[in-house]
Amino acid sequence: MAKLVNNALLMLNQAAIADVLELAALAGLDTSHLVDVLRLGSADSRALQLMNTMINPDTVDHLAQVEALDMHLFDRAMRDAGVSAGPTTERGLSGAQRLSSVIGHLNSPRAQPYP
Repeated sequence: MAKLVNNALLMLNQAAIADVLELAALAGLDTSHLVDVLRLGSADSRALQLMNTMINPDTVDHLAQVEALDMHLFDRAMRDAGVSAGPTTERGLSGAQRLSSVIGHLNSPRAQPYP
């Protein structure tokens, strides 16, 4: 259960990262450079550190699928424990589902606004 909670928190953090990077791109910021800057400040996290390191264009599709599976396992474990985690599960799935887009965007020549 602790591993599922850990993975859920990672995906929730990835959803937050996707949110702020989408907004930053819309504001005209180069998100690839922004991630480098964020890693130096209080916004740094393990989720941010994994972007373009362990989670990269070669691994992102596989990892996003594994993360989505973990989020469903988390939801099932919570339900088995009598806990409704629907909104948390949906938010975590959002992080997993947008991971490929985030990594692709971070590796584009000059980041354009997200679709």
